[in-house]
Amino acid sequence: MQLTTKNILLKLTVLVFLTCSQVNAQLTKTYGKDGLKVHLSEDSTRYLKGTGLAQIWFKYNDNNLGSAIYGTPQKNTFDVRLRRVHGRTLAQVSKNVFFYSQFGMNSLNSSSSRKTGLFFHDVTTECNVNKNYLVLGRGLSGWNGTSSFSSSSVFSILSLDLPVVQETTYDVTDQFVRKLGVFAKGKIGGFD
Repeated sequence: MQLTTKNILLKLTVLVFLTCSQVNAQLTKTYGKDGLKVHLSEDSTRYLKGTGLAQIWFKYNDNNLGSAIYGTPQKNTFDVRLRRVHGRTLAQVSKNVFFYSQFGMNSLNSSSSRKTGLFFHDVTTECNVNKNYLVLGRGLSGWNGTSSFSSSSVFSILSLDLPVVQETTYDVTDQFVRKLGVFAKGKIGGFD
Protein backbone atom coordinates (compact mmCIF):
# COMPACT_ATOMS: atom_id res chain seq x y z
CA MET A 1 0.00 0.00 0.00
CA GLN A 2 1.39 3.35 -1.04
CA LEU A 3 1.57 6.03 1.68
CA THR A 4 -0.16 9.07 0.24
CA THR A 5 -1.27 12.21 1.99
CA LYS A 6 -4.87 10.97 1.88
CA ASN A 7 -3.93 7.64 3.50
CA ILE A 8 -1.95 9.38 6.22
CA LEU A 9 -4.83 11.81 6.85
CA LEU A 10 -7.35 8.97 7.10
CA LYS A 11 -5.18 7.04 9.58
CA LEU A 12 -4.57 10.18 11.63
CA THR A 13 -8.31 10.92 11.77
CA VAL A 14 -9.16 7.38 12.95
CA LEU A 15 -6.41 7.58 15.57
CA VAL A 16 -7.73 10.92 16.90
CA PHE A 17 -11.30 9.58 17.21
CA LEU A 18 -10.12 6.47 19.06
CA THR A 19 -7.91 8.54 21.37
CA CYS A 20 -10.68 11.04 22.13
CA SER A 21 -13.12 8.30 23.13
CA GLN A 22 -10.50 6.86 25.50
CA VAL A 23 -9.79 10.29 27.04
CA ASN A 24 -13.51 10.92 27.51
CA ALA A 25 -13.92 7.59 29.29
CA GLN A 26 -11.02 8.38 31.64
CA LEU A 27 -12.35 11.85 32.47
CA THR A 28 -15.82 10.49 33.19
CA LYS A 29 -14.40 8.06 35.76
CA THR A 30 -12.23 10.73 37.37
CA TYR A 31 -14.49 13.80 37.37
CA GLY A 32 -17.97 12.40 36.76
CA LYS A 33 -20.37 13.77 34.18
CA ASP A 34 -20.40 17.25 35.73
CA GLY A 35 -16.76 18.18 35.12
CA LEU A 36 -14.46 19.33 37.90
CA LYS A 37 -16.68 20.37 40.82
CA VAL A 38 -15.74 21.71 44.24
CA HIS A 39 -18.48 21.86 46.86
CA LEU A 40 -18.55 25.06 48.91
CA SER A 41 -21.10 23.84 51.45
CA GLU A 42 -21.74 20.65 53.42
CA ASP A 43 -25.06 19.95 51.64
CA SER A 44 -23.49 20.49 48.15
CA THR A 45 -25.95 23.26 47.26
CA ARG A 46 -23.12 25.78 46.84
CA TYR A 47 -20.36 24.83 44.42
CA LEU A 48 -17.69 25.96 41.97
CA LYS A 49 -17.55 23.98 38.74
CA GLY A 50 -15.19 24.02 35.76
CA THR A 51 -15.70 22.47 32.33
CA GLY A 52 -14.16 22.94 28.94
CA LEU A 53 -14.23 21.99 25.30
CA ALA A 54 -11.92 21.86 22.32
CA GLN A 55 -13.19 21.52 18.78
CA ILE A 56 -10.36 20.59 16.43
CA TRP A 57 -10.68 20.48 12.67
CA PHE A 58 -8.38 18.64 10.27
CA LYS A 59 -8.51 20.03 6.74
CA TYR A 60 -7.04 18.47 3.61
CA ASN A 61 -7.48 20.11 0.22
CA ASP A 62 -6.51 19.13 -3.34
CA ASN A 63 -5.70 22.55 -4.73
CA ASN A 64 -6.47 23.77 -8.23
CA LEU A 65 -3.61 23.87 -10.70
CA GLY A 66 -1.49 26.98 -10.04
CA SER A 67 -2.70 27.51 -6.45
CA ALA A 68 -0.15 29.16 -4.18
CA ILE A 69 0.05 29.45 -0.39
CA TYR A 70 2.04 32.49 0.73
CA GLY A 71 3.49 32.74 -2.78
CA THR A 72 4.65 29.10 -2.99
CA PRO A 73 2.85 26.79 -5.48
CA GLN A 74 1.06 23.94 -3.65
CA LYS A 75 -0.66 20.87 -5.15
CA ASN A 76 -2.44 20.19 -1.85
CA THR A 77 -2.72 21.65 1.62
CA PHE A 78 -3.22 20.17 5.07
CA ASP A 79 -4.16 22.21 8.12
CA VAL A 80 -5.03 21.54 11.76
CA ARG A 81 -7.38 24.17 13.16
CA LEU A 82 -8.37 24.95 16.71
CA ARG A 83 -11.93 25.90 15.81
CA ARG A 84 -13.00 26.53 19.39
CA VAL A 85 -11.23 26.18 22.73
CA HIS A 86 -13.40 27.34 25.63
CA GLY A 87 -13.41 26.99 29.39
CA ARG A 88 -16.46 27.56 31.59
CA THR A 89 -16.78 28.44 35.25
CA LEU A 90 -20.11 28.01 36.99
CA ALA A 91 -20.68 28.88 40.63
CA GLN A 92 -23.70 28.66 42.89
CA VAL A 93 -22.27 31.10 45.43
CA SER A 94 -25.33 31.30 47.66
CA LYS A 95 -28.87 29.94 47.73
CA ASN A 96 -30.05 32.66 45.36
CA VAL A 97 -26.96 33.83 43.43
CA PHE A 98 -25.50 32.01 40.41
CA PHE A 99 -22.43 33.04 38.37
CA TYR A 100 -21.46 31.85 34.87
CA SER A 101 -18.48 32.69 32.67
CA GLN A 102 -17.05 31.35 29.43
CA PHE A 103 -13.54 32.25 28.31
CA GLY A 104 -11.73 31.10 25.19
CA MET A 105 -10.73 31.59 21.58
CA ASN A 106 -12.07 30.76 18.14
CA SER A 107 -10.54 29.93 14.75
CA LEU A 108 -6.82 29.58 15.30
CA ASN A 109 -5.08 28.12 12.25
CA SER A 110 -2.10 28.71 10.01
CA SER A 111 -3.86 31.36 7.94
CA SER A 112 -5.99 33.07 10.58
CA SER A 113 -5.68 36.73 11.31
CA ARG A 114 -9.06 37.34 12.99
CA LYS A 115 -10.32 36.19 16.38
CA THR A 116 -7.17 34.45 17.47
CA GLY A 117 -7.03 36.20 20.83
CA LEU A 118 -8.59 34.99 24.06
CA PHE A 119 -11.72 36.80 25.19
CA PHE A 120 -14.77 36.42 27.43
CA HIS A 121 -17.73 34.98 25.56
CA ASP A 122 -20.12 35.15 28.51
CA VAL A 123 -20.02 36.59 32.03
CA THR A 124 -23.40 36.64 33.77
CA THR A 125 -24.77 36.77 37.29
CA GLU A 126 -28.33 35.90 38.18
CA CYS A 127 -30.38 36.22 41.33
CA ASN A 128 -33.25 33.88 42.15
CA VAL A 129 -35.81 36.35 43.48
CA ASN A 130 -38.71 33.97 44.16
CA LYS A 131 -38.25 30.14 44.06
CA ASN A 132 -37.48 29.99 40.29
CA TYR A 133 -40.74 31.84 39.52
CA LEU A 134 -38.63 34.94 38.92
CA VAL A 135 -34.89 35.03 38.25
CA LEU A 136 -33.19 38.34 37.34
CA GLY A 137 -29.78 38.55 35.73
CA ARG A 138 -27.29 40.73 33.92
CA GLY A 139 -24.01 40.51 32.08
CA LEU A 140 -22.32 39.74 28.78
CA SER A 141 -24.11 36.99 26.84
CA GLY A 142 -24.94 35.70 23.39
CA TRP A 143 -28.70 35.56 23.87
CA ASN A 144 -30.26 37.41 20.94
CA GLY A 145 -33.88 36.33 20.77
CA THR A 146 -36.22 33.38 20.66
CA SER A 147 -35.12 31.91 17.31
CA SER A 148 -32.96 28.79 17.67
CA PHE A 149 -30.54 30.24 15.10
CA SER A 150 -30.16 33.62 16.84
CA SER A 151 -28.82 32.34 20.15
CA SER A 152 -25.96 30.00 19.36
CA SER A 153 -24.56 27.64 21.98
CA VAL A 154 -21.10 26.24 21.33
CA PHE A 155 -21.39 23.49 23.95
CA SER A 156 -24.37 21.88 22.19
CA ILE A 157 -23.27 22.07 18.52
CA LEU A 158 -19.76 20.63 18.63
CA SER A 159 -20.11 18.52 15.49
CA LEU A 160 -21.40 21.41 13.37
CA ASP A 161 -20.54 24.99 12.71
CA LEU A 162 -22.95 27.77 13.57
CA PRO A 163 -25.45 29.04 11.00
CA VAL A 164 -24.57 32.73 11.03
CA VAL A 165 -27.60 33.87 9.04
CA GLN A 166 -29.14 35.42 12.15
CA GLU A 167 -25.92 36.94 13.48
CA THR A 168 -26.30 40.23 11.63
CA THR A 169 -24.45 42.37 14.19
CA TYR A 170 -21.36 40.10 14.27
CA ASP A 171 -18.42 42.36 15.19
CA VAL A 172 -20.35 45.49 14.19
CA THR A 173 -22.04 46.50 17.45
CA ASP A 174 -20.89 43.61 19.62
CA GLN A 175 -18.02 41.25 20.42
CA PHE A 176 -18.61 37.97 18.60
CA VAL A 177 -22.39 38.38 18.94
CA ARG A 178 -22.04 39.00 22.71
CA LYS A 179 -23.72 42.06 24.22
CA LEU A 180 -24.26 43.50 27.67
CA GLY A 181 -27.81 43.06 28.84
CA VAL A 182 -30.30 42.33 31.57
CA PHE A 183 -32.80 39.48 31.63
CA ALA A 184 -35.69 37.98 33.54
CA LYS A 185 -36.71 34.32 33.43
CA GLY A 186 -38.85 31.94 35.40
CA LYS A 187 -41.01 28.82 35.58
CA ILE A 188 -44.67 28.61 36.54
CA GLY A 189 -46.15 25.13 36.15
CA GLY A 190 -45.55 23.99 32.56
CA PHE A 191 -44.73 27.53 31.40
CA ASP A 192 -41.00 28.29 31.11
